[in-house]
Amino acid sequence: MDTSDLASNDVRLVVVSGVGPALPDLITKPTGSVTGVIRAEGSPLADAQVEICVEGFNQFSGFAGETPCSGQPAFYQTTTDAEGRFRFDKVPTGHYAMVIGANESWTYLSTFGVSSKMFVEPEQELDLGELVINPA
Repeated sequence: MDTSDLASNDVRLVVVSGVGPALPDLITKPTGSVTGVIRAEGSPLADAQVEICVEGFNQFSGFAGETPCSGQPAFYQTTTDAEGRFRFDKVPTGHYAMVIGANESWTYLSTFGVSSKMFVEPEQELDLGELVINPA
């Protein structure tokens, strides 16, 4: 999405009949950023690993790599500070799924077990506010 006007970074299939149209020229869009605060049991979650990636995932099917986002075509990692704050800078335009790793487990930003995606816009800061992880 950051080099074209495609509607998603997660394109699985393109079908062209005949010669098809020429591909458009690549474009360059400015990057954006993502920020937020993670809390657990009423306290800031410090030193948690936070990842965003272009492909979604099903939290019940597990993951094959070192982390849920590793091995994807584009993913970004950061760690929360002592106040539970995280920040991703220079994120290319697109839709991203997010996971939080702490205490040897992963929490997925999801709806009914399927990853929810956020949209990072050019030259915009996406502030997710306070994300609260509830213990099982």
